Amino acid sequence: MRPSGSLNSVVAIRPVAAVIAAEFMRTFTRSAAWIFMPLYLERVRHIPYGFIGLIFTVASMAAFPFALLGGNLIDRLGSRKILLTVSPLLSIVFFSMSFLVYSEARSIYLYAAFISSFPPLATVQATADSVVVTHATELDQRITAFSLTRISANVGFSAGPVLGGALSVLWVTTSYSPCLPSLQSAKRSSIGP
Repeated sequence: MRPSGSLNSVVAIRPVAAVIAAEFMRTFTRSAAWIFMPLYLERVRHIPYGFIGLIFTVASMAAFPFALLGGNLIDRLGSRKILLTVSPLLSIVFFSMSFLVYSEARSIYLYAAFISSFPPLATVQATADSVVVTHATELDQRITAFSLTRISANVGFSAGPVLGGALSVLWVTTSYSPCLPSLQSAKRSSIGP
């Protein structure tokens, strides 16, 4: 039997610690793109806010059926297989969006397709994460485990745009190029007030 739901005992559970770290890294790396994409579409691509709002609304609504579908897939295939499949797919989505920005693609439909594919995949990933945490913990540990997971995601979501903005400013002012299309895209798009 595992020890009670103390902070140290929950963090010592390897699958829980992995999910906590993964949530931080995911939200840290995704948040800047998710926040700045509407600004890029409006300011650089000159797409009306109403249409941008429609794209993000449809994308969010597309996630609803995937919560159920993800649960069924996890029951049949297991959370490990789902996580090993969905994570690379989400990487492809983000690299593709970065490439669209970097290459200055004109088709709003390409942007809409990649933006709309993110929430369903992220929903399946979050469901699989919850299954991992639930299976790895005892009942009295779950509140602490899910709280730590949520806190790490929130910290990542807050820190991602801060570091992204700082690197963007550093790159613009010092001509430092880390050769990442997303940072190069930020410079090329000149998003500003």
